[in-house]
Amino acid sequence: MNKPENYYRLHTYFFESRAIKKIRKNAGEDTYTLCYLRMLALASKCNGRIYSEEIGSMTEEISLELNKTRENIRATLFILETCGLIE
Repeated sequence: MNKPENYYRLHTYFFESRAIKKIRKNAGEDTYTLCYLRMLALASKCNGRIYSEEIGSMTEEISLELNKTRENIRATLFILETCGLIE
């Protein structure tokens, strides 16, 4: 059986990048880094995008999908925007 080729390629320097170092300096560093990695995996299924099903705010939908609190997702999104890692 062939496996689908949905994947996200991380750079070998992912954890050494300045943006990830900045994320990891915050309180909750592991939570935010894990949320980001899970969002990357989710986005890899749709050409690098996360689409809304319009059942709530984008924060709420990502929170439901990743089984994380809205506060953690909100903080992660804020940090990722600040670092220029999402648009």
